[in-house]
Amino acid sequence: MQSIRLSFLLLAGLLAACGTEPAKFPYPPQFVEPSKVSVHMLEAPPQPGSRAHKQAIEDILVMQRDLTPAEIADIKQEVKILPQMLVEPVLGDAFTPEAFPQLYTLLRHAGSDAWRINDMLQDHWGEVRPWLADKRIARYVEPITRPGYPSGHTVTNHVWAHILADLMPCEEDALFERAYAVGHNRVLGGAHFPHDVAAGKKLAKIIYHRMLENDAFQEERMAAWEEIQRNVKFGIPAKEGTLIDTGYMARCAPVAIPPAPTAPTAIPAM
Repeated sequence: MQSIRLSFLLLAGLLAACGTEPAKFPYPPQFVEPSKVSVHMLEAPPQPGSRAHKQAIEDILVMQRDLTPAEIADIKQEVKILPQMLVEPVLGDAFTPEAFPQLYTLLRHAGSDAWRINDMLQDHWGEVRPWLADKRIARYVEPITRPGYPSGHTVTNHVWAHILADLMPCEEDALFERAYAVGHNRVLGGAHFPHDVAAGKKLAKIIYHRMLENDAFQEERMAAWEEIQRNVKFGIPAKEGTLIDTGYMARCAPVAIPPAPTAPTAIPAM
């Protein structure tokens, strides 16, 4: 036991010396290196004590005033950032990782990239979370203390919304509404300011446009699209070997294989 403990400590020391955070992110960069996104692509958050910062605090206090127990329960459930938090409420619970492994591989890889890039910007701007900035703000989420600008829940879910809206255009409105709701719940929970969510939406669009330039992204995107068309058209294999209807075809007519979107030469104005 002592030797195992010493081996672990040695490994941890080596990782620290190399500047590596073990298990910090699910995957190494897949589609976008952090160096491809400048921290200055977003405006700086309001400074503590500024009029805008004080107003953001008051806005949160007003929003929290009328929260119901059911709303608070929903906020507390949305802690872990998983593709299911966007996929299932919009597309239905038949769209599982088991039924759509290619789709979830794409979403997980994209989510890991978005998380890493967002952490980089959070560390750069160093914004204090609302529940720590003002003791009047209630905290209904986990006691996270790392910087909050931009909102990680918002960035990741909006990147996923961009990807899924490309694959299933008829669900675009519902996907982005749900992605926004996830970020807004983090505001209601005291974890983020409204401007964290706004910045998260902007950053997600930037990251998505960078992903469009990557060949590996396009390959995984096409594999996910073919999987969706195959499973939705013929049903999803259930555990007992039967086929079930996702309900998706009733809402969205099948379309021809779409061409890969072309990344703009310059990031559009936000």
